[in-house]
Amino acid sequence: MKKIALFSFLISFSSFSALAPFYHSVKEFKDLLNDPRLASKLGVGRFVQEIKKAGEIITVSTRDCSLEVKSTLMNHEAPGAPKFKFQFGKLACK
Repeated sequence: MKKIALFSFLISFSSFSALAPFYHSVKEFKDLLNDPRLASKLGVGRFVQEIKKAGEIITVSTRDCSLEVKSTLMNHEAPGAPKFKFQFGKLACK
């Protein structure tokens, strides 16, 4: 019985830790989409069609343009949701 309880604990522990990066990325993308500087950079009439992340660089793509954004995790001492700092590059259009 102890082995079953230990096995169940280890499986549930590893399952929860595997989900953390997903929720981290979701928070990062939501913060980016809610940043008014993104709408300002994209301009009127351009809707986000795709978001890709490679390391610290997030590429936001519309139908005819793309924008690279550098995302940095802010240091925080208090527990809670992570906070991000975004540096916007230049809008590149076709």
